[in-house]
This record gives sequence, structure tokens and C-alpha cells, in this order.
Amino acid sequence: MVITISRQLGSGGSEIGQKLAQNLGYDYYDKKIIEMASAKSGISEEMFERAEKEHNSFLYSLATANYAGYTTSIFGGDIANSDNLFIIQSNVIREIAQKGNCVIVGRCANQVLIEEPNVLNVFLHANKAYRTKRVMQNLNLSQKDAEALIKKTDKKRASYYNFFTSGTWGDALEYDLCLDSSILDIDGTIEIIQTFARKTGKA
Repeated sequence: MVITISRQLGSGGSEIGQKLAQNLGYDYYDKKIIEMASAKSGISEEMFERAEKEHNSFLYSLATANYAGYTTSIFGGDIANSDNLFIIQSNVIREIAQKGNCVIVGRCANQVLIEEPNVLNVFLHANKAYRTKRVMQNLNLSQKDAEALIKKTDKKRASYYNFFTSGTWGDALEYDLCLDSSILDIDGTIEIIQTFARKTGKA
């Protein structure tokens, strides 16, 4: 069984994902996917992280023009371009899903695993005040900086998702369950996801 979590910044997605995995006895994957993709491909983690920020093929090529690790691959051309890095990361996600029960946060996992059975896709959002407060506390930022980071991060997440998949980030039709985490906070939201997962036979 796999539970994927997509989230707005400040909605508590990572914390919810970790606690949910712990409660269910599932493995948890977030940034660890980048580590695994890096180990599998021999390409630095920095390149995968940069691809998420500058995924447009042209802009990414400019940003990485001096990267010394470019190699020819079975994909054709440079293995370190953003399209190929997404393919490598997606293959890692599919391998993870085959290994056993897990919770995966981000990385377009709901779309990557769209053909897989027994996958529950969750999207977490929250009101502006709740998100801003959490980002201010977690990152020690001012309200102004927190609001700016939220806007910037959500824009990048939507752009990355919409660029590499056929879906629309945050569209309710992309997910099985959409929740406002500000209503019941972290533990209450986890309880709802667990109940939903049990009711649908996915936990």
C-alpha cells in the first residue's frame, strides 16, 4: 500500500507524512528519494534539487552549462538534463512502491504511480494565517518573509508538477482526498487520513 502526499508549503505535509508512516508502520520517503536517485545514477543530489527549481529545459540547460558531470546516456543526449532526471527519480519512486507499504511526500508521486493499484493520493492545503504561522515558527522567518516564501514555493511546486505531468497541481480531481489541515491541525488530519485509508482498504 502506498500513500502519496502533495501539499502547500506550511500545511504540515512533511510532519503529517512522517507521523502517518510511523502510526501505520510504513516506510517514509521525502528528500530521501533524491539521495536514492543520486546513488542510482551517479549524478549529484544538487543536480536533482536544481532540476526541481529550474525544470524548464532551456533555463535548466543554461543553469547547468558548466556542470562537469554530463554524460551520454541511453536516453540520448545529456543524462543530466531535467527531463532525464525526472525519469530517473520516477523510476526510483516506482521501485519504492514495489518494495512495500510506504508514505511518499511530493515528487509528483501521485502521477508517477497513476497506473499502480492500492495507492491513496492526498492533497493538503490550509488557510494563509495557519501556513504563515507554521513557516514563521519552523524557519524562524518574519511574517513578510514567510508569506513571500509560501507564494514562491507553491508557484514552483505547481510549475514543476504541471510541467512534468499531464495534471494540474492542487486540482481536486488529481487526488482521492483533499484536506484543510488548519481545521483539525496535524493530529486530527492524520486521523482523518488513517480512517479514510482503512475505509478504502488502503491501510
